[in-house]
Amino acid sequence: MSLTYIKYGVLLALLGGLLGIIAFILGLLMVPILASLTPNMLLTILGYLSLLASIIILILTLALAARKLLAKIKTIILLVIILGIIELLNLNFATIAPIISIIGGLLAIIGGILAMMGMRPAPAPKPAEAKPKAKKAK
Repeated sequence: MSLTYIKYGVLLALLGGLLGIIAFILGLLMVPILASLTPNMLLTILGYLSLLASIIILILTLALAARKLLAKIKTIILLVIILGIIELLNLNFATIAPIISIIGGLLAIIGGILAMMGMRPAPAPKPAEAKPKAKKAK
């Protein structure tokens, strides 16, 4: 088990969740401008779903960072990867906010994969080979 991979994976997922929330806030600031341009309910629903995924990613990775849920770490990392995919669903490209959300989703997915790589057991050390003894010179 490599704690370095897990640590960096959790940090990337944490950053991904935070970027998703920032993207949603930026998207809310642009809503009055976009309301006159594209009143599309599906994009609004996907935006809220992306926000929910970002919040859950943030909470789960904060809990992992605080070492509160270490017993369920594999399940949480899988959830973070799935929620990172859901975070990618913010498809309204009229502003920069969805692009930030997509970057956040990708960071969450990459962080989850890194943490999963760190969960693999370390390879067993190979036994040292016996060195042949040198013969004494006569």
